[in-house]
Amino acid sequence: MARHEGSGRRYTDNDRKRDVLSRDHEVRYLADTLNCSEDQVREAIEAVGNSRVKIQDYIKRNSRRGF
Repeated sequence: MARHEGSGRRYTDNDRKRDVLSRDHEVRYLADTLNCSEDQVREAIEAVGNSRVKIQDYIKRNSRRGF
């Protein structure tokens, strides 16, 4: 289990699900996984918050409408 930098606290599954916006590699991973651009992922984060599930749902819904 990874530790939060400098805090000594360990990451939990909930941290991994929510900690998307603060890490560029997470944004790149979601963009690759969802077949969209990093800007679209960032737009989704702005729209629905930092929940990975909500981001994925937002992008899937909007990709059907020419997102």
